[in-house]
Amino acid sequence: MPKTKKILPKRPRRPVTGRDPVTAIRLEPEMRARLDAWAKANAVKSRSGAIRNLIELGLNAAYPGAIAEIPNPVAQPAKPARKR
Repeated sequence: MPKTKKILPKRPRRPVTGRDPVTAIRLEPEMRARLDAWAKANAVKSRSGAIRNLIELGLNAAYPGAIAEIPNPVAQPAKPARKR
């Protein structure tokens, strides 16, 4: 009788959290403290959220109204309709 191969169950893996690439930055302790204070004052729950909000504020101040004009570089072009 041939030996049967034992099938091992799959191990759990990390859940997918999103498709956006991670961007890491280094902050000095003073900058981190200022960021955390801003987040607390503006009811932002995470440091990442505070950074995203501050970037949005800075970009909107530097380029008012430009957000609508900038195309999304990640967006896929629409697929042409298939002919039947």
